[in-house]
Amino acid sequence: MEYSPRPDAGTAELRVFLLVGVPLVLAVVIGGSFLTARPTPRKPTNPVLGGHIDYTSQPEKAQAEVNRLALSSRGDFFRLSVDDRRWLDSMSAGHGAQLIARKMSDLKHSPVKRAAKKVSKGGSVKQAGS
Repeated sequence: MEYSPRPDAGTAELRVFLLVGVPLVLAVVIGGSFLTARPTPRKPTNPVLGGHIDYTSQPEKAQAEVNRLALSSRGDFFRLSVDDRRWLDSMSAGHGAQLIARKMSDLKHSPVKRAAKKVSKGGSVKQAGS
């Protein structure tokens, strides 16, 4: 009996698996990971803020928003939407009604507001230092 250098069936199957099977499995795994990759989720919004300005990180913008809400509601807290009231209550520790009433009072009596009324009525406003 002569020895034949022909590989047996087990070695041939192993070679086919290593040459074809492993790259195929790797291609499926890598390709599948790209297909199922999801975009980075957006930063969740605080449900209390309801889309309003974050008053802790942007206090100047929040103050302008409070002024706008006070003027649009004419100082009446209950004319505001539920979201606006919730936002004001969250930033004032449950005292949103008092905040709006006081802000409206401050805006009515501010010198800028009085000067704007005089100018709109045809009066002149003297500039400081002129």
